[in-house]
Amino acid sequence: MTNTPSPIAVSHGQSHAREALRTDPELAGVLQGLRGKPPRLSPRWFYDALGSALFEAITRLDGYYLTGCELEILEGPARELGASLAEGLAVVELGSGSADKIARLLPGLRAPRAFHPVDVSRAALRVTERQLRAAFPDLPVEGLQADFGARARMQPLLRSLAEQGPLLLFFPGSTVGNLERDQAVALLHDLATAVPAGTPLLLGVDLVKPWSLLEDAYDDPAGVTAAFNRNALCHLNARFGSDFQPRRFRHEARWNEGHQRVEMWLCSDGEQTVKFGDARLHFREGVDIHTESSHKYDRRRVQQLAARAGWHLTAWITDTRGYFAEALLLRTADTDHASGF
Repeated sequence: MTNTPSPIAVSHGQSHAREALRTDPELAGVLQGLRGKPPRLSPRWFYDALGSALFEAITRLDGYYLTGCELEILEGPARELGASLAEGLAVVELGSGSADKIARLLPGLRAPRAFHPVDVSRAALRVTERQLRAAFPDLPVEGLQADFGARARMQPLLRSLAEQGPLLLFFPGSTVGNLERDQAVALLHDLATAVPAGTPLLLGVDLVKPWSLLEDAYDDPAGVTAAFNRNALCHLNARFGSDFQPRRFRHEARWNEGHQRVEMWLCSDGEQTVKFGDARLHFREGVDIHTESSHKYDRRRVQQLAARAGWHLTAWITDTRGYFAEALLLRTADTDHASGF
């Protein structure tokens, strides 16, 4: 097999630029992704204060069906499900974003003892904390600023919380769909090994459906999703002092039938060079940067995913149109058998 060159070339003007790559793992990770085939950016770079606000705006667009479908479930049958869970659970919401969903779930739980939103954005956490304290004044609310996918950070947090009493993990919004299948297995396995057997996890998943029903949700006519996608470049500029020109990248959403997923891309409008300190990224014409995938699931795939990660699917609830599902998983006693998807 021939070794084709990366569509992006990286050069370094000074020796201390190479030292920066060795000492800043975030910067090294970004450059490694951008040198890939195809170039990639982690979806985590969507979420600074502006990115979180843009995502909340997306969830209110007419074409973005996911939030409405999930709220329908959480306001209805999920409340009955919540009432069947143990009393006095502390709820840990992974990637909380806003208070809308948890505010629907909490009234169906039996005397929850605390709520812990987890988010990478401190600004988003403050909004969530303020809203939840106003809506549930008797409920202790403590936000945790963290990347829920960072094993070294999340496992000690979850173990510490579990020592204080039983937990309910809440992972809404089909965020799990943004992970490749093996990454989803790894994340759910990491969560499983951090909590006791029998711990429940309420997992939101977007279901397989025709592209005609998906397109407006990922490429809205108002351009909010395009602004959200480009904001990853703005975030990199602010974090690393790079000089991306976001308007020189076109947002594109594509349906990948083979992988049953929507892909988001940023497509360069021509030759350009981007600065990362003393490092330079030379974009060749026609370079497309993959920024996110949104995998669509069905019950069988969720059951397989859960089994390989140390969870057991015990309940499955969909909205009335069958667009979205909440899956209730329980942590099994054996979590040592996880494998690739």
